Amino acid sequence: MRVNVEADSLNAAVLGPDAEPGGDMYETFLKDVLRDMTQKAGQKCTAIRRVLVPEAHAATVRDDLAEGLKAVRVGDPALEETRMGPLASGAQLADVREGVGKLAAEGKPAFGGAAAIAGKGFSFPRC
Repeated sequence: MRVNVEADSLNAAVLGPDAEPGGDMYETFLKDVLRDMTQKAGQKCTAIRRVLVPEAHAATVRDDLAEGLKAVRVGDPALEETRMGPLASGAQLADVREGVGKLAAEGKPAFGGAAAIAGKGFSFPRC
């Protein structure tokens, strides 16, 4: 069963306790979360902003999502291999950096960091 929770524009993906790592539902959950994190560089009003999982699977989900993000090529959307392009504006880039800074103060990144990507545009690394 698929569940998407709308909570004051803080959409969540919820992994049920019966969805075991390696199973079909677990794999669908990972695929959906990864797509939502990277589609339109995460800049859509329906983007998942919270991932809720049973505590017993939290480390596995974190590691599997980080592994999936490693395969996402960030860069110029005109290039065939690019799977996630830049943010739309400098203001959005500043907002993302500020948000990542706040998150980093509360915990430790599962993947990536906040270092700028060289070149034109408003690219931000996966994190």
